[in-house]
Amino acid sequence: MGRIWAAVVAMAFGITGSVTAAEFSAEAAALPFPPDARKLEFTAWSGDISFETRSTLNAVVAFYLREMPKRGWQLDKSEVEVDDDDIELVFRHGEAEVEMDFRGRSSKTAVSFDCEELEFNGIDDPSALKAKGVPVPQATVFFQQTFPIPENVTKFTYQDDGCLIYSQQSLKEAFDYYTERVKKIGFRESRRPLIDSSRMYTEFKKGSAKVSVNVFTDAVGSRSVVEFKDKKNEPRVAPLPPVASLPIELAGEEASQQVSSGVRKTGAPIAAEEKLTPVDVTRNQGKAVVTFGGKKYVFPHVVAHRAEGYADGITFVTFSSKPIPYNKLQELVRTDETASFSQLYDFSTPDYLQLNHGSYESFSFSIPGVGIGGKQMDQRTDKTKIENGRLVGTFTMAPQEVFRKQFSFTATMDVGIITPETKLGESTAGDPVEDPVEIAANSVLDESPVPWPGGVEDVSRAGTDFRKTYQALVPMPRDEVKAFYIKQLRADGWKYYARSEDTKLLSFKNDDNEVDFTLSAEGTQTRIEALVRYPELARKMGILPKPRQARLVLANAHSSPVVYTIGKTDYKLKPGQGADDPKTALNYSLSPGTYTISIKIPGEQPQTERLQLTADTTWGIIALPTGGYMPMQMY
Repeated sequence: MGRIWAAVVAMAFGITGSVTAAEFSAEAAALPFPPDARKLEFTAWSGDISFETRSTLNAVVAFYLREMPKRGWQLDKSEVEVDDDDIELVFRHGEAEVEMDFRGRSSKTAVSFDCEELEFNGIDDPSALKAKGVPVPQATVFFQQTFPIPENVTKFTYQDDGCLIYSQQSLKEAFDYYTERVKKIGFRESRRPLIDSSRMYTEFKKGSAKVSVNVFTDAVGSRSVVEFKDKKNEPRVAPLPPVASLPIELAGEEASQQVSSGVRKTGAPIAAEEKLTPVDVTRNQGKAVVTFGGKKYVFPHVVAHRAEGYADGITFVTFSSKPIPYNKLQELVRTDETASFSQLYDFSTPDYLQLNHGSYESFSFSIPGVGIGGKQMDQRTDKTKIENGRLVGTFTMAPQEVFRKQFSFTATMDVGIITPETKLGESTAGDPVEDPVEIAANSVLDESPVPWPGGVEDVSRAGTDFRKTYQALVPMPRDEVKAFYIKQLRADGWKYYARSEDTKLLSFKNDDNEVDFTLSAEGTQTRIEALVRYPELARKMGILPKPRQARLVLANAHSSPVVYTIGKTDYKLKPGQGADDPKTALNYSLSPGTYTISIKIPGEQPQTERLQLTADTTWGIIALPTGGYMPMQMY
């Protein structure tokens, strides 16, 4: 395994024990790491280490201020640099040095180390790293200890819950290699394989553990992503306890000061609330239409702000594809002298057009694959004016060439200007301005009929076309997640209904679909499980159970006839029968109960499956083309 690993070892974190006092060691693996750290990456050739943690910025910095001296390191107070969301520390021991950069975000803290005179021995041995107290994910140790890797790989790296392997094997050779080895260690195939000319995918289960095999064609032969998860037996690690402030002596300062959120980056105190001027953003109106390369882009949301760190008179007017969090922007311009629009979104900045309005007029434009920053405008027409704290009028730019394409826009606006001396006024109805909740952008959730909060992690999807289960971890308390779904789904036309007495269950339905949310608190985060049912589709495909009844569907994807036996009756299915259309399968409505089904596949010993069919559910069994069979809950 060691000779296969590259010098850079990327891994998501698991758990480590508490750190105790230790002798100084020049090994990079002997540095302390927070128990909830994840995505650890050692880069031996450059002496770099990086990781993320869900702990707050101050909590992580406090951890290193406490733990580094226990290992013999000394803090160089002259090198300390503190900003609102960025803290830098330098620790030394003789010739050895570690420069630490901590960058705070809303849901995580990103940490990077630049190491001098440290040894990076053993970073290609996950078990040894774990023994030294380095947080190593469960999947990494699983693959190292129990999962042999083929000899002819060209690249191998660990990624979060699995590993990525580039190999000279063909698509089918690689798929057969991994599926056979998963079966040999006791896992059983749990879904119908997805097979086409460029991809082969399947899943296996063993108790609470799951292994997925995903193989693609590649220029070298094949690219395989093999993942392992065991939610039941994987320890959950809470973030470090929050720390309100840090007594650190700032570089160049005569006296120490606390790191907190009550000062701007310049150190100037925030203005008292009663001295702030109300600004009405509820009346903001405007739209920008951009033509670029023959395509039109429309931005219907608008905001304007000024920040102290920019030239006098510059007002930034931003037209966005998504709703704008005004409260967050108001707080940002008070505390950050170079506040920018991109800082408003924690997870995914929307498409936008921004005008720098004032003595120096320029524009910025951002869409997927295109980023234009601070470009001066030719042949512009400015028919705007500022009065009573609002920017009103029309601004246009005639076509000019950008990236060898024609670019032009027209923007209309009537917008209140947010500054460090303003506060958001209430709506005409007297209600406070509410910021929109950021919606997640994740390809796994694209098919979900319900929205998801921003910052989703540990995302998974399983099920059939008629019944799918989505899971994700979000950086929000449970009550906030519940409020998010009640507000968002009601606005989208879903109706809330009491499906059970389970207080953790949140159920909604609309004309076509039903969804049950189970919300489970994990520290300051919440795990969301959304069970989505599609009764209209199930009815059209003939698998919807009758009220208070169950349904059983038996199909055959094998190339030979297969015999199912229920009780004393044999049911023979032709090759391919029901594999693509459940209406052509054996499809029965049954009373709820436990049923024993025998499956006889040519060349294999007869196998028996016991199914507990509950009311209003549909279960299916399909004989697989690769041999064996798979039971599944279809609805």
